[in-house]
Amino acid sequence: MTNSTLKGKDLQPTFAQKRGCLLIWEEGGAGKTSLACQIGKWAMSDNPEERICNHRMLPVLIESELNMKVAEGKQPFIEAIRGQLQDLTDTAEPISEELLEQLLKQRRILVIVDHFSEMSEQTQTAIRPEMPDFPVNALLVTSRLDEPLGRVTKTAIKPLRIAGNRLSSFMESYLSKRQKRDLFSDTDFFNACIQLSTIAGDRNITVLLAKLYADQLIAKKEGTTDGNLPDNIAELMLHYLNQLNRSVTEDKISDSTVHKDAKIIAWECLKPTYRPAAANHQNAIDALGKETAESRIKYLEDKLRIIQTKGVARDQIHFALDPVAEYLAALHLLDINGNDESKWQDFLKVADSQNSPEGIKGFMLAVKDCYLDRIPGAKNTDFLPQEIASRYNTSTVVPVSP
Repeated sequence: MTNSTLKGKDLQPTFAQKRGCLLIWEEGGAGKTSLACQIGKWAMSDNPEERICNHRMLPVLIESELNMKVAEGKQPFIEAIRGQLQDLTDTAEPISEELLEQLLKQRRILVIVDHFSEMSEQTQTAIRPEMPDFPVNALLVTSRLDEPLGRVTKTAIKPLRIAGNRLSSFMESYLSKRQKRDLFSDTDFFNACIQLSTIAGDRNITVLLAKLYADQLIAKKEGTTDGNLPDNIAELMLHYLNQLNRSVTEDKISDSTVHKDAKIIAWECLKPTYRPAAANHQNAIDALGKETAESRIKYLEDKLRIIQTKGVARDQIHFALDPVAEYLAALHLLDINGNDESKWQDFLKVADSQNSPEGIKGFMLAVKDCYLDRIPGAKNTDFLPQEIASRYNTSTVVPVSP
């Protein structure tokens, strides 16, 4: 199934079971969260034909680390669900444990765990659907990895990438959906598709990257951006920041400062595990290293909305889009390491020590892309791109969208 053909009723066999488990997995930017939210809408649809179950379900989204400091005898996962339900229903008190248990048992609540692969081991360990006393009978998990989830019976969906020879079809659909196709002559349109295909190279790309490029096209045509269109993915990410910053009218920070700050914070998010995760708020302030760090973090969160504050104590910073964090962190590393082979050797040693090579593949390929795009005279045969290619098999063929 693909995102364009999947319907709620296609999932009814999964959630007709006494215990339904759905896994959506693919790398960052593939549209996992968007698909999960769409499934959540189907779950509570008024139209029985759209639903994923024969009755309505209330979707509850868990996307932050679990609070392990709950009262003795309480389960952190269940308490997180109770907290979300209390917020959704806007009630002074959380629902009773007995009522919650019955709602979960009867599949009246669809629990969506987003970004599972980016969560800490402690949080992952608290979400164990293989256990006989696991209370959630309707579970949806999104991850970058094909999670075993304790070897439970599950349905897996893998959003497909856009093949290089199908970019024009996507662009046509996206521009038409936004009612912007008439802005472009056929010549302009196909030249833009050729440029995007050049950026993609011999790889299939995620929906997010194609969307970001299409948005740049629209902005250029409508005169809300200046300069040339990006000719590589790293530039695309920086152009994306510029576009967001251009809409700010009061107390504006320069594009160059936004770039620098966003790259530093992105690396703080990636540095511990080489996967997009939350960075400690104080660590981000220390990394920025100036008295105005707090206000600049608020600028990225409130004005540009590229980062979010999460966590029980509101002390965790997370990027809204994983691929943006990966490429910005990669650009920061290029600022630090340049073409110093010894520094990159140290970087690769840390990469090799990570527990999940597949989980960090997106970041490693971003580093390779940024090196080739930003280092003058860089070649695929240079030390760093060659080492990354040998580790992550960059020529692997990925399933494509029809």
